[in-house]
Amino acid sequence: MKCNRCEEVMNVEEVLCYGCEGSYHYACSISERTLRARSKADRQSWRCQYCRDKNKPSKSSQESISSDLGTGFSSQLDQLSGDINPTLKQFMEQVVSSLQFMSNKMEELSSSMNSIAKENKELKDEIKTLNQHMETKDKQIETLTARVTKLEQYKKRKFIEIHGVDGDKSTSPEDKFKIISEKIGCEGIPYKTVDLINLKSSNILLVKLHTVENKEKFIKMGKMWWRNFSEEERKTTKRLYFNEHLTPENRLLFRETRKKSAALGYKYTWIKNGRILIKKDDSAKVLSVNSVKDVEKLI
Repeated sequence: MKCNRCEEVMNVEEVLCYGCEGSYHYACSISERTLRARSKADRQSWRCQYCRDKNKPSKSSQESISSDLGTGFSSQLDQLSGDINPTLKQFMEQVVSSLQFMSNKMEELSSSMNSIAKENKELKDEIKTLNQHMETKDKQIETLTARVTKLEQYKKRKFIEIHGVDGDKSTSPEDKFKIISEKIGCEGIPYKTVDLINLKSSNILLVKLHTVENKEKFIKMGKMWWRNFSEEERKTTKRLYFNEHLTPENRLLFRETRKKSAALGYKYTWIKNGRILIKKDDSAKVLSVNSVKDVEKLI
């Protein structure tokens, strides 16, 4: 047995050509490692260079096939029908049909996805617009609420609350107010109305004075009245508290402000003409608290 290429004697057949059935050394044909890496079917169908060159289509055939690629799978199948058995041709037609079907479905899916993406974008834009409208409305409501609260508080600008009065109904609210006025040094101060409000925790005199100036004077004198007592005198004297008359909203806001400012170490928290004011220490700037947001911003 000789090698078809080098014509040297071969003791063992190494590579056999499927086309011409010639024997070859590995060194004269294909490396043993490359051949063994192939599948069994590929090894058995291996062809030598001569057979491969012999079966290679001519240049004119290649140009013909190349020029017909643009006509698609169907025209190629017709041209190659003589070289392909009917079973393989039928299989190829099924493959082409399946591919065409899948292509159509992909186009439909792509169109649907584009439509969904467009609708999704439109919905996002609508939601964004609605959120912007909501934010605007919220700000308007917040502004209106603040204005209403301010107007309500303005109506109470001449009122004072005196906490800690006795609930004895044998004495009229007016007489109670006159007695307290004498105690704190505001005897004869003019007033418009006096009402006694009985609560579980304490009794309150709600007094409307003629002017804001009278209100401020009365509250100032009332606080000074208590500060002037000695420790011993305070033990035998019932304390009275003099405050401005706040709206329910401002009353709650004042309570939250006092709680937060105390936790943060603010030294002063007070009310003046319905406004809530705070001060960190004697040298700090006076701050005005107008809403819960202002309380949350305290540091």
